[in-house]
Amino acid sequence: MVTGRLIISDLALILNNFKLNQNGIGNRALLQLVARKREKQIVEYYSRNPEIDPTWVQTLSKVYMTKEELGCFMTGTAIIPTPISLPGDRGIVNVISFNGELYYHHSYDKMLTMNPEVEQFKFSKARTRLGNKINIYPYELSPTVMAILSDPMDAYFIDASIVLKNNLFIGDDYLPASEYEVINNTIEHDGVLYQIGQTFKATVNTYSGAGDVRLKNYIKKMTLDDPYPMSLSMANTVIMRILDEDYGFSRKQVSDIIADGQSQTNILTSEALQK
Repeated sequence: MVTGRLIISDLALILNNFKLNQNGIGNRALLQLVARKREKQIVEYYSRNPEIDPTWVQTLSKVYMTKEELGCFMTGTAIIPTPISLPGDRGIVNVISFNGELYYHHSYDKMLTMNPEVEQFKFSKARTRLGNKINIYPYELSPTVMAILSDPMDAYFIDASIVLKNNLFIGDDYLPASEYEVINNTIEHDGVLYQIGQTFKATVNTYSGAGDVRLKNYIKKMTLDDPYPMSLSMANTVIMRILDEDYGFSRKQVSDIIADGQSQTNILTSEALQK
């Protein structure tokens, strides 16, 4: 499985071998490079073969909509992370209603002029996007959005599950600590007692007591250890593009470091670099 942590670990390892990471290139900066190269790679792939690779797609769980009048009818609207720009707005792969029906893409201008009383429109679902704002008709509170995001780390998910007692997220060098809410009874976290309904930010990764906790507002941000939406093959290509285009290293230089065996990469392989 490809994760953000594995990708930046390989990049940092190679850069350290070339003495370029002594001052510390941050994880955020490296992941932004990864996102840009991944986007270029996807756009190039799609231009040659206009099909969606499932490994590119992230599911944003339930996207909560507010009502907005668009043209002559009421739509649902929400701000979403920026999708990759592909023909036909294919960066938004699917918008799915609570009962599994698809919302079909229309241009923003077309949506403005649509008439919901027209028979052929009345029995279909429609969606459009303008920048980061998506609109759907008919209105629904929380459809599922599947998208190819420009920066996968912008993804968020709805997670209302109870968090295991030793599984609180205390933050890392990419994301701050998560906030949690006590949903029943009482818990103790880092020496402080919390009652039902109270919230706290994780300072240690565990809590105790009879109570349970879950994420505040049920929102889980993409972390360094979540699956990063690209294949192992694309990850190799993306890492090599960064080393080549941004740092000027040849495939042979990188392959020699890996073949030397002094440092173990997670994703890059000498065999992949020969392709």
